[in-house]
Amino acid sequence: MISRRLAAILVIVIVGTAVVGVLSFFPPQRFVDSNQQYLGDSDTGYTNGPWWGWHMTKIATYGEKVFTYTIERTDTGRSTHFYEKTVGGEWVEGISMPSTRPESILVDSDGYVHIIGFRAFDPSNEYHGRLFHIKMNNTGTVSGPYAMEYLSPPQDLYSYDPLQFVTIYYGAGIGPDGTIVVVSTNSESEPWGLVARIYNSSSKTWSIEAITTDLPSRFCYQYVQVTSKAIHVVAIEDQYDPDLENEWFQYRFGMVKYFWKELPSGTWQEETLIDLNPTHTPVEILNLGLKVDELRVDSNGTVNVIYHHAVKENANSFYVYHLTKPELGTKWTNKTWVTTSTWTRLWENKNGDQYYVCAEWGHQPSVIPVGSDTRYYIARFPSEYTDDLWLYIPEARGGSTLSDYLEVVAYESYPESGTEAITVEVDMSNFAWSWGYEP
Repeated sequence: MISRRLAAILVIVIVGTAVVGVLSFFPPQRFVDSNQQYLGDSDTGYTNGPWWGWHMTKIATYGEKVFTYTIERTDTGRSTHFYEKTVGGEWVEGISMPSTRPESILVDSDGYVHIIGFRAFDPSNEYHGRLFHIKMNNTGTVSGPYAMEYLSPPQDLYSYDPLQFVTIYYGAGIGPDGTIVVVSTNSESEPWGLVARIYNSSSKTWSIEAITTDLPSRFCYQYVQVTSKAIHVVAIEDQYDPDLENEWFQYRFGMVKYFWKELPSGTWQEETLIDLNPTHTPVEILNLGLKVDELRVDSNGTVNVIYHHAVKENANSFYVYHLTKPELGTKWTNKTWVTTSTWTRLWENKNGDQYYVCAEWGHQPSVIPVGSDTRYYIARFPSEYTDDLWLYIPEARGGSTLSDYLEVVAYESYPESGTEAITVEVDMSNFAWSWGYEP
């Protein structure tokens, strides 16, 4: 069902030779038919939260089922509202729970939904607390009973042990055999490090190990991917810098690191993918806006990492870097291009065809077939949603297998706008575009 806010009809009457003039000044764009729905209502403040954490998994699929959530913010705190639907259907609300920050939704190969989240010890300091894991009791749903367990100690047993200390910065992934990996930042001060909590689906037990305790600064917003061969992690530097104290943001995103471990018993490897620190000042780094868009291992066993930054300070065009390598290999291939897309995800259909799913600065969400320069717009959002969208798509891992349907959930990156979550569903089995005009 399309919201009434999308129900406006534009009627263009073109008479006689005026057709030529219209086409010359307004070149047609390629649009793809899609089903769009709103979740929540701006009056409830549902999206004051899901915008945070571009690395989180905020939408997941299992067969014909799709799962996502919104966050309601009130004077007494935040609550997460989980939703489910079948492809082509309406969203139905399931369980709700208190929330400190957005959770990650994972689905195992049996269709059970897993939720990884973080709860603060004290609402006045939401950066310190406990990681938790929820598993729904029934397959293919986010409704009904569930089991919950904590992955880190309670406050009275909390210590600064590098293996036990957790912060709000974490990421999660699930493998085809049900292995769950939760990676968290393990310190708010030096020495910096990352810790992995690993769930063995056979023994139903968790183990804990250090990925590294020797990082040059704090690394956060962890993307995590688990396959039958390896665990992959990408994190970005999120370091307080006193040189930025008088700027609009005091944290420097200057470096992206990649970590990986071959399963079952390999050792953790570390590699720097980009480092702006040697050649740019902290203020320049801040205004270049380096961000990680994607970590994905595709059906060919290729690791894909995508990140972007502005071509120059505060520009509205961006360098997008798409790095690839064999899963157990070491040599990266780098494809870089300039675009107006602020976020670039990678999606793969049942046939193995790959598409970039893009949030284009000031325009509508779009897809670009990999290897093509043709952009297809997949949604017509009201203009207030198009300044800086954050797009989330399901990842083909665990039980989220490849599909002919592209499922997207989009949020405005600035939550004070009070925008709702907008979901977009595109049937890519018969991918085609129709002539139309950009709204």
